[in-house]
Amino acid sequence: MAWEDQTSGAGFITTLKEFTQKSVNLPIDKGSKLGCAIAGDAGELFYVTFQTNTKKDDKEGSVAVNLYRAKTDGTTITKNKIDSSKEGASVYSWEPNDSCALIYEPTKPFLAMHYSRTNQMSRDGLNHQSAGLLFFDPTTLKISEPKNYRQTGSHSFGANVYLTSDNTITGMELGDMYPRGVTLWKANQTATKWDEKYVANTVYKVKTKHMTESNIYGKDNPLYEEISTGDTKFY
Repeated sequence: MAWEDQTSGAGFITTLKEFTQKSVNLPIDKGSKLGCAIAGDAGELFYVTFQTNTKKDDKEGSVAVNLYRAKTDGTTITKNKIDSSKEGASVYSWEPNDSCALIYEPTKPFLAMHYSRTNQMSRDGLNHQSAGLLFFDPTTLKISEPKNYRQTGSHSFGANVYLTSDNTITGMELGDMYPRGVTLWKANQTATKWDEKYVANTVYKVKTKHMTESNIYGKDNPLYEEISTGDTKFY
């Protein structure tokens, strides 16, 4: 079990066996937080750290995000700094109430990370929160090419993510914007067609305040017939 002392910021790996436990140090860069971890091959693990944003006035800035492959004695095997710029993983800030989950199984050809965070400033001048999915080479820890970052929810309030037997990742996510509701999505790293790499359906829509214009940010939205009236149309 990998964990972080919330007071000191120190990281540890604790092994539990019957009525005993043993803890060793887990390296975490100064000023960073442990995001998530998962068991790797025998005697190994993967984990991710996110730097704390201390310069929030810089709305276009990014924080350091590091992916580690380590031994269970705490020794680092490989460390890779993930591109957290707007063109990469887009991490303006990551807070402890954000999510992070690594997906790995030794017989599968990839390592994946599903995470939520606050992005760099968008066209409306705000830093929006959303969730995304990244695939990595489990040996080099480099982002798989072509870069396959994909937004899975915005704003994302929580997700369950699973590795399935056909080498795909299935997730169920709650968001309030794009889309608004519960989304069931599937990501297939080995698909050759782009529209098969990521498929999503909103299985439950949440009623809330709706726009009275169909075109929002250049996107045409369908009429919400159930709440529209002869005088006012909602979308």
